[in-house]
Amino acid sequence: WVAEAFPLAISDVIDDHLLKQNNCETISDHVAKCYLLKQNNCETISDHVSKCYLLKQNNSETVLNELLVMIMETGLSCSRKAPT
Repeated sequence: WVAEAFPLAISDVIDDHLLKQNNCETISDHVAKCYLLKQNNCETISDHVSKCYLLKQNNSETVLNELLVMIMETGLSCSRKAPT
């Protein structure tokens, strides 16, 4: 049901404390842990951290929305079952 809500109704399923989160490093740490647990591509983690850095510099709502969409994409990909 989360995948069905993505991206238009993602605010219906995202954890409220993530929406209120002001510390981008905490969010990127969460994404990094998910990737490390699933042994995914480390370049993707660095991309998220880089965007986090840009977010701190720009403080733009558009950049924040793009970052949240990428985080949700990451969460969805981390929760998928591995192919057999």
